[in-house]
Amino acid sequence: MTDQKQHAVLEQWEGLYYLHADGEPHHVQLPTSIDQFIPLLEKYNVGDIWVMPGCDFSHQIGWGYVGRYDHTQYNVFPDQKLEGVKDKRPSFMRLRRERKPGERFQPEYFLAFPEWEDWKDSGRTWDCPNAQTLADTVDYVEIVQEIPCAWSPQNMGKNELRVIHERRGWKIEATTLTDYLKNAINRAVQRPTWVVDPELVAELMRGKRWLIGGDKNGQYVGGTRNVILGNGQYTRVGPDRFDGKTPGLWHAQVTSIKNTLFDSYRLFCPWVAPRQWFSTDLLSACDAVGIKYDILEGIIWEQGDRYLDKWGKGIWDHRAAYYDTERFPNEVARMNAMGTAKQIGNSFIGLIAKPQTVAGKGMIYRPDWNTLIIHKAIANLMYSLKARYEHHGVLPVLLARGDTQWIVSDTPEVPGFFEHEREQKGWKPIGKPVPVNDEIIAMFAEPERGVKANETKASKIAAYLEQKAREQ
Repeated sequence: MTDQKQHAVLEQWEGLYYLHADGEPHHVQLPTSIDQFIPLLEKYNVGDIWVMPGCDFSHQIGWGYVGRYDHTQYNVFPDQKLEGVKDKRPSFMRLRRERKPGERFQPEYFLAFPEWEDWKDSGRTWDCPNAQTLADTVDYVEIVQEIPCAWSPQNMGKNELRVIHERRGWKIEATTLTDYLKNAINRAVQRPTWVVDPELVAELMRGKRWLIGGDKNGQYVGGTRNVILGNGQYTRVGPDRFDGKTPGLWHAQVTSIKNTLFDSYRLFCPWVAPRQWFSTDLLSACDAVGIKYDILEGIIWEQGDRYLDKWGKGIWDHRAAYYDTERFPNEVARMNAMGTAKQIGNSFIGLIAKPQTVAGKGMIYRPDWNTLIIHKAIANLMYSLKARYEHHGVLPVLLARGDTQWIVSDTPEVPGFFEHEREQKGWKPIGKPVPVNDEIIAMFAEPERGVKANETKASKIAAYLEQKAREQ
């Protein structure tokens, strides 16, 4: 940001505006143009102003106001809607005076409207009941992330990765998305949403009185750990090149699911069509759980490494840090910051799969990485489900979005792998255990035909159970 480390919050109270700086509220006149915020920032010696959600200024901010300033004296970025950016109000801007002849530097200042950025989660903004919570949220984010809380979670994730790659001397080449690669990505396996076969419902629920849900924290950020990703352009190869190590995508058809838990009866089968594309990691997982298949053709990247390993570890550690309630005592601000840590990881993983229409440092276009990460996460899920069954004899009756699981139990006690104490290690319970009743049994026993019907049924039951769990 700037040399001044202090943040300020602009709040409206009974029609008047107050700037919270140095721990004190200062009555201020709202500037009539964007450039006039610079003298205000200089006067109170702050580097950035965060505008409280809900105030008139936040609701009324638009590109017309932002672009109305003396362009010969000041520089504002962005001062108009950027090409390729979704249509929304300004959410974060850099302000500075224009350099005069002979000047090498002018301090940069920032103005933020958190009401118009998904800082907390996709489609969600920070909860800011008061100015102190907003200030604490920004502080908490910067304490843990150790970089400025600036622009957006996507931008922060990009900057963190850029620093790692620069230190390691890695240069990532953007993917050329050919029709062949596009087809492979579009037909690749997706994260599972699945419900147990109706014929098994009576057996699994016999004597069971409770449904217990658990959500896997950071499953797809976790997929960045230890996944080998490709660099450069791909090479088309035959099935003989599959070695279980080289990063690639493989067109494969299932031949047998007789001797595996993943038989579409007790657990989902990754194949939802006779032939689909799988990453090297996911096919290796299929080998480990006993699924038989034939490879028809493949794509490999001769150059590869764990390009996101350290980045993913950092994202995971950042999320876990917020469980320290003594270090971060403001509960609402702590949850805001934890949501930002989650969004930094998830939004950036999605960003690399999109063509970059706005140039900038650290921009990476690797839609193949997105698929390889998702497949690594699915592979990890398959390993863990198999191990849990072998050690505890427990299988889920429902999977939703690939990271939510529901099991049946004869007691309402949350099992060890769903305990609150393990939340920072990856699990958190979904509300409270839900009593099994005739309506729920009927929903599970409802017949369906085909993969799509199963997914629809699973999504419907998952939404119902999540609502009931939070009502308990």
